[in-house]
Amino acid sequence: MFTPKFLGYSLLLCLAVGAAPAGATEPLSQESMTRLKELIRTAEVDDETRAEMILRLANLYVEEGRVVYAGEMEAGSEDHAASQVWIERSIKLFEQITARYPQFARADEAGFALGQARIELANVSGDSGQRVVANTELTKLVKQFPQSRFAADAYLLIGEFWFDQNEPSKALIAYQHAVADPNFERRTFARYKLAWVWYNLGEFDQATVAMKTVVSESVGEGNRIKLREEALHDLVRFFADQGDLDAAWDYFQGIGEPALFTDCVERLAAIYAEQGKFDAAVVTLRRLIVHAPVAASAPAHQAEIVHLMVKMGRAEDAWLELERLRTMVATASGWSRANASHPDVVATARGTLEAELRSFAVNTGLSREGRHSAARRELSDRAFAAYFTEVSHGEHEADMRYAWAELLYGLKRFDAAYDQYMAVVSLEENGAHTSFCAESAVFAADELLKRERKAGTAPTGVGPKPLTSAEGKLLAALDQYTRIPGGDPVKVRAAIYRSGYLLYERDQFKEAAVRFRTVIGLDPQSREAEQAAHLILDSFALTKDWDNLEETSRAFLAEAGLGSPAFKAEIRQVYESARIEGVEARLLRTGDKATAVVEYLVFQEEFPASTHADLALHDAGVYLTELGRPRDAIRARERLVEQYPKSKYAADEMAVLGFAYESLADFRQAATWYERLVATQPSHPAAADALYSAAVLRWSLGQGVAAIGDYTRFVQGWPQHPAAHGARLEIAGLLEANGRPAEASQAWLAIFAPPRGAPPEPWTADEVMHARLRFGRLFTSPADEGKQAQHWKDSLAWYQAAKVRGEGGSTAAEAAAEMSFRLAERAFGAALSLRIDGPGDRPLPGQKVDRVLSAQLVAKARAMQEVEATYTDVIEIGSVAWAMESLVRQGQAQEQFADTIERSYVPAYLTAAQQEIYRMKLQDMAWQMRQKAAAFYVAALDKSRELGWYGPASVAASARLSVLAPEAFPPAFEILPEPRFVATVERAGRFERGD
Repeated sequence: MFTPKFLGYSLLLCLAVGAAPAGATEPLSQESMTRLKELIRTAEVDDETRAEMILRLANLYVEEGRVVYAGEMEAGSEDHAASQVWIERSIKLFEQITARYPQFARADEAGFALGQARIELANVSGDSGQRVVANTELTKLVKQFPQSRFAADAYLLIGEFWFDQNEPSKALIAYQHAVADPNFERRTFARYKLAWVWYNLGEFDQATVAMKTVVSESVGEGNRIKLREEALHDLVRFFADQGDLDAAWDYFQGIGEPALFTDCVERLAAIYAEQGKFDAAVVTLRRLIVHAPVAASAPAHQAEIVHLMVKMGRAEDAWLELERLRTMVATASGWSRANASHPDVVATARGTLEAELRSFAVNTGLSREGRHSAARRELSDRAFAAYFTEVSHGEHEADMRYAWAELLYGLKRFDAAYDQYMAVVSLEENGAHTSFCAESAVFAADELLKRERKAGTAPTGVGPKPLTSAEGKLLAALDQYTRIPGGDPVKVRAAIYRSGYLLYERDQFKEAAVRFRTVIGLDPQSREAEQAAHLILDSFALTKDWDNLEETSRAFLAEAGLGSPAFKAEIRQVYESARIEGVEARLLRTGDKATAVVEYLVFQEEFPASTHADLALHDAGVYLTELGRPRDAIRARERLVEQYPKSKYAADEMAVLGFAYESLADFRQAATWYERLVATQPSHPAAADALYSAAVLRWSLGQGVAAIGDYTRFVQGWPQHPAAHGARLEIAGLLEANGRPAEASQAWLAIFAPPRGAPPEPWTADEVMHARLRFGRLFTSPADEGKQAQHWKDSLAWYQAAKVRGEGGSTAAEAAAEMSFRLAERAFGAALSLRIDGPGDRPLPGQKVDRVLSAQLVAKARAMQEVEATYTDVIEIGSVAWAMESLVRQGQAQEQFADTIERSYVPAYLTAAQQEIYRMKLQDMAWQMRQKAAAFYVAALDKSRELGWYGPASVAASARLSVLAPEAFPPAFEILPEPRFVATVERAGRFERGD
């Protein structure tokens, strides 16, 4: 019998924190187990009560075993002996209940728990015999208690056992019993396994019906959605095995989810292809294209049809399908117009077309079958032509042109083969096919020349005559061959001789002379040679033939013994002028910037003292940039600045160099050049922007001191610049980051509380709140705690006023949330410090003890309410990060409250038995507080998943939930195997088939 005083205090606790719900499991602890064992041993109670206590202790053993097992897994240990001991202890208690107390009201629960415990023991120990015994006990349970609320769960476990034993008939009966219970929570999962049993028994119709039911029942979220996805995935195979495309089509379309429908039908086609049902796969894919002709996936489906035709050896049909793919993704097609807003989709489709055309062209014409089939070679030729119609350039261009050239040469279409050979060499300076194609181009041109001369179409007349078409091609091929790196010297000299002879035959003596002199040389020592040189050079100058003037004058300069020293000096001036004029003329004529760049750079090296040298470097830099060769452009510009510092281009080049290095992410060099420009040319139009960029780059490089200096010079030099406003913010932040808190504090203060007389600055509410936050964080001394708290309150008041004015964005809200959170932490700390320790060592009457405990409990409860209210204020500000932190803090507060309740003072005036029951009551109340803590943690995780936000708070919430509710929230380290819902025989069959 409880004393009145005890009852009063118990009621007070109930009113303060609420009573534990009926049937709740108390917290796991060694102390609880010890007390229960003692009560079981000594208490004089009836059988029902004793069985209840034994069941409670057995459940505690089970939970302790799971906690120990989780720790073993976290530690990576394969030794589970410790957790096995707890499970074995629980089994002994469950067996004791079922054997000694058959009339116990919860005997069915004990029997089910016994079966579950044996299954867990089998998993922990690896003893498969325990699984057999568990199945026997579960079978006994469903026979003895057919109406038990655990019967459906037992049938499901029985079905899983027989399923794993490859006994589908027995598994079928068990799953059917589980499905028969309309209130069974896992009924849909049981039906899912039932469908696979039907499938394994070869009853495809019943399997399909059952799996459809699973899809219709799996509506909701979490595991239901995953089960629905698995069921839909499996239905694809069921339909494929039935071979009923129409049924599959109608079913998946009827679901009403276009993306899911497409995915399922695609997998259906893939399974048909795996099974060798190529025609069925083609029909399925074509039907999918007709169903959604402008879908992003339509080109991929059409490409797969091409693959299937090739697999079936139907080359003509594959080409027709390939033409359909070309039509589908053509620029003006309906598909392209429909997907124009998705350039990545269009690019992927074009890439698919490129790959298919390339594969078809090469494999059809150059394969073993193609070499023996004229029809296939013609198909291949059409594919190559189509390829270069669709793909003008690309990474495979050289390989494709080489392959096409070989095909054309074999077809004796030498003109077209020549074009492709030449194109390969122009693409590859020293590639895999360069040398071969260069020589093959000569062979093709020779064949063309044979045909031309046989037709008798050579030009006649007096004076220089143009080369014929075939001769021109041969000359180009020969000249190209001589430029191939690493060529055979003998063959190269022969090619040069042939090219000279071609020109000689057409009376183009000047051009021929260049080639002949290269081969055999001339006598440069005669007077006539010097006179002839003057005449040649004068004629080139009068006609502005800069190319020939440059080339010839260079040759004369190189000729040993040609002309007097005065002649050489004059020729050098002619050559210099011809070089620079020739570069400009050729560039204007051809637009070949790459060649012009080379010539400019060579000119500057050859004539560094020329008045045109800096211009040559400047133009080279410009054209190199336009050609997409930024590093080469940088080298040219740096050479100009270093060698010609007084050039009119030098200052502009420094600005350009800074930008060029910045574009290459070489921020150190970029900042150096920007700073150099400002140091040497402070009045340059780009100086302000250059210095600001240098500051930003120094900051990004972690060079805080340098960045502060650049920002400061920028603000001082250009205070009205649009970027000066932000620079002041950066200076404050950098001062703080570089260990200068006093200066940083003054900089932040100047933003939200500028000194008297300072010019007004248009700071936004976001910037002001950011400055206030950073200023407040600098109060690091315990002595400044009060100042910091007052600053947070003043700043929050300012923020509320700003919101009323309609000012402030997300940055201001984040700052306000952090400030509010920091203030809330004070209340949190105060609440944690409160204890329910009663009168301590003071001897007081029972009534006074109750009053002391009551006052302490009320104080603690009120403090907790204040904590919850303050963190709720933080959450209402709208910051995700701080809301998450606040939810976790509230959970931690509830856990600490629970710990305080559990460790609270136990009145000494109670009897030993009353104190025991009193402590159990405290545990129940502490359990409820931890449930409330878990609710806060769950709310934090739910919000984290909803917003896709993950951080320390969500990690902390997850960690605590793995302790408070390990079954619903297992530890993060636990890795669950992927479900394999087919029988062992079926899996083995798939492996052997290579599925």
